Amino acid sequence: MKDFVRGQKSRIADLTSALSSIAVGVGLTFSNPQSVQICCFGVTDTNTLLNERYFVFDQQRKTPEGGVLAIGPRGHDTEQFRIDLARMPQMLNKLIFTATIEDSATMGQLSKGHLRILANQQEVARYFFEGKEFGNEKSVIIAELFLTDVWRFGTIGQGFGGDLRGLLKHFKGEEAILTLSSSS
Repeated sequence: MKDFVRGQKSRIADLTSALSSIAVGVGLTFSNPQSVQICCFGVTDTNTLLNERYFVFDQQRKTPEGGVLAIGPRGHDTEQFRIDLARMPQMLNKLIFTATIEDSATMGQLSKGHLRILANQQEVARYFFEGKEFGNEKSVIIAELFLTDVWRFGTIGQGFGGDLRGLLKHFKGEEAILTLSSSS
């Protein structure tokens, strides 16, 4: 198992041989309970949402081909995603994992957080972060799986001032913003 720090990258193959069947778990702990939305954005090489069907969150639990499936809380994970990198469409170059607070709290109030990669139900990588790394941001861009010559994992740990709609707009998900707005 390998511990990661902000900005660190690794080839997935250096972490596990199970490229077609991994899980990504995200856990967030606050001193006071908060409503949090943990999402996965499937984006192109220009950081543009492939289309609204590649925005995985509590109202849309999987991508069309089943390459990303949100399976809910598991163990210490607030949300866990099953990932099959072999099923990703050719235009999809990144899976970006984010968390957004849905009420008046900020990411600065986060006690602790983690993102971990599991293969064959064993943790192979983990990234810890804390609220002191952020300020008044409502969201955090935690990490990504990205394709260059091979699939890689990279930690980001970047606070983001906008809410979930702001993140959608950041990834040019205009249609997804309208879909989310109409379902509220």
